[in-house]
Amino acid sequence: MEWVFSGIGTHIIVIVITFTLGMLGGGVSGYIIGTRKILCQKADNDAQQKQQVVVDDEKSTTTENKARLNSTTNLSQQAKDNAKQTQIIEYK
Repeated sequence: MEWVFSGIGTHIIVIVITFTLGMLGGGVSGYIIGTRKILCQKADNDAQQKQQVVVDDEKSTTTENKARLNSTTNLSQQAKDNAKQTQIIEYK
């Protein structure tokens, strides 16, 4: 006679491991998507645009954190003829 629950422990372990890895992978990708800052401006002719981001954080003064903040911030400006555009990222 064969045991009815043979192999069920292995299936439970596989389900738990798969669920855990899925949560970790989803959490990491969600964090990366959620921390991106997208600033976009569009204008016509003879427009003046200025985007200024001020980062007021003690940790932002290190080179590594500045690189991380620059890679997660997307500043975009689009304008037509005779437009003046300025983008500034300031670390305090």
